[in-house]
Amino acid sequence: MNINKQPPVAVGVFLIALGLVWWLNLWGLLLPGALLAGGVVAYRQRRTMGRLAEGVQAGLWCVGLALLFMLHFVWPGVLFLAGASFLARGREGQIDAAVQQLGSRFGSRSAARP
Repeated sequence: MNINKQPPVAVGVFLIALGLVWWLNLWGLLLPGALLAGGVVAYRQRRTMGRLAEGVQAGLWCVGLALLFMLHFVWPGVLFLAGASFLARGREGQIDAAVQQLGSRFGSRSAARP
């Protein structure tokens, strides 16, 4: 390992977040946080690759499961999430446009359209 190279930003953010979790004893937020981050990464990655429908479904499931775990409403919530997933089929383009508009409203940088 070259000591002169800076570690990636993601590693630094991860270590700070892990330190806060440890310090504030927030271990119950690790799984929802990982699901949320995984959903965002999966959505952006698949969207960049041009697989919009897969990206929207992956983001919906990961973000939805993260919310369900945070609210302790997992098993009945999975049924709601599955229903939302079926309702989203065929409307992924509209959902993506809404997500991009919401992201630009909060000032975040949106991923480039394929």
